[in-house]
Amino acid sequence: MHSSISNFSSVPDRPWVLIFGTAIIIFLGVVSSMECSLAHLGYQPTVLDSEERWGFERMRASKIGGKALILIGASRIHLGIDLNTVRIETSLEPIQLAADGSSFVPVLKNLADDPSITGTILIDYTPAAINGARSGKYGVISKNIKEYEHQIGKSDWFSLINIEKNLSTFVQERLRSYADGATPLMSLQWHIIQWEEPHQYLITLPDRSRLADYKKVVMPEFYYARVARTLSVKLDNVKESLSSEAQLRKKIDQLKPEDNVNYISGSDYIRVLVDKIKSRGGKVFFVEMPTSGMIKEIDEKSFPDAQFLTQFERILDVKVLRSAIDPTLMTYTCPDGSHLDYRDRASFTANMLRKLYVNRHN
Repeated sequence: MHSSISNFSSVPDRPWVLIFGTAIIIFLGVVSSMECSLAHLGYQPTVLDSEERWGFERMRASKIGGKALILIGASRIHLGIDLNTVRIETSLEPIQLAADGSSFVPVLKNLADDPSITGTILIDYTPAAINGARSGKYGVISKNIKEYEHQIGKSDWFSLINIEKNLSTFVQERLRSYADGATPLMSLQWHIIQWEEPHQYLITLPDRSRLADYKKVVMPEFYYARVARTLSVKLDNVKESLSSEAQLRKKIDQLKPEDNVNYISGSDYIRVLVDKIKSRGGKVFFVEMPTSGMIKEIDEKSFPDAQFLTQFERILDVKVLRSAIDPTLMTYTCPDGSHLDYRDRASFTANMLRKLYVNRHN
């Protein structure tokens, strides 16, 4: 009688190459089928904007030094600036550090505290961000900065996030199955099996810049929803345009100017940070990105120039490049009232940078 050990060790011969080869072919067939289905539905590959990806760009800003043009702010500058155009117009390397729904203030402090930051910083000027400069409520960007500052002392961190970025670039950024942060299983269940209409109007690129295609959203409902979020209003019926317009208009008519005490304090704080960067040869510029319609009205009524922008320019001794009044930049329209369509990014970026260059030498 054979022992159990000898039976266990006697592994029958199998065509393992054929088995693995067949498995790979099946896997590639499934992936290809899913990609074709998602492409037919209109989905596009897009990256996941992770803390590691933000940290990678932040590290690049330190390594590049004086040759960097660093963009900080919220979604307006995140969606509205074309990085390739920045390279062409300035011969500088753009670094996108903006984040949706976030303040530029903690990023500016992080850059000011880093002696290796000696390049150009372009700031997305919004009165609300300055009003809350000392509030400590900065949005999702705080988590990115905290993680970056926690990891920066580790000697192998840059290599690790570089590896992570390269791996994700090779796979996720080329497959529609990972669109909008989904996994292949999620895409199969939610997009293919249910065969739902795509809602993917935003695409994030490997350099963290974002493209917004407003032809893929339902208007004017999308616009009214954006205005409602800005006003913190819940619409009674977003699909009823006349009702939404009247409800939002009533709320806007009731707006009063904000108190500028916190704004003045925030301006003083920002001046300290800007002066710190300038003291080592860095440059700092402020640009007011385009707004339209009711979003523009909300900003103008809540933050009138005399109490806000004029005070900011006086305290910092700067001139904010204002899209609202510049003859060239004021021609751009934001479909949702707050952001540029991706088709306007390159043109706006070129015109904006030329205005900054002219203003700098006048």
